[in-house]
Amino acid sequence: LHLSIRRQRQMCIRDRSLDERRVPFKGRAPQIRRNPSKPIRIGWTMTAAVDMFTKYLWTFHLEDGSLTAENGKSLPYKMRGQQIVQQVEDALRMSRYNKGICLYIDRLYSSVALARKITELGCYMTGTIDKNRGVPSIASISSKKPTTACPRGTIKVAFCGNMHVWGFMDNSSCHIIDTFLGGKTESRDSKLRDG
Repeated sequence: LHLSIRRQRQMCIRDRSLDERRVPFKGRAPQIRRNPSKPIRIGWTMTAAVDMFTKYLWTFHLEDGSLTAENGKSLPYKMRGQQIVQQVEDALRMSRYNKGICLYIDRLYSSVALARKITELGCYMTGTIDKNRGVPSIASISSKKPTTACPRGTIKVAFCGNMHVWGFMDNSSCHIIDTFLGGKTESRDSKLRDG
């Protein structure tokens, strides 16, 4: 029994999916957000991290209104990235088992500065990233749609220590940032180039 509990704990501390969630609420409060294009139109907005294997809620952070677009501009990872940093710092304070997790993050939050900060905290980050959030020019796909200069199947990669930024061109361009794999992708990349 002790071994199975330890194995489950080791399995549960690796991968977390982090995204925005909304809790329905129609009362009066200054932190209520309204968005008619979402399934839950009115409610509390929070960022929530969920264990990818067990589907249990790992941690969450309610928007309390203290971070706004104005005071978030001065942060290197902007307002939504600051929410993630606060959430990861709180989780690391709660338990020593939270070191070394890998967060899978949406492009709404991700940036190169956020990836560096999460790496400094002893965790990893993988996710899509917008081109204007610090993607190096060597990995940047310039056009949004395939062209003769940048056809479908184009791959550009930038390595910086344990951080990799990938640019792909399929039906549209996509950029991915990864701090989890480290040097494991270098051999895979050379095999793709050699055929």
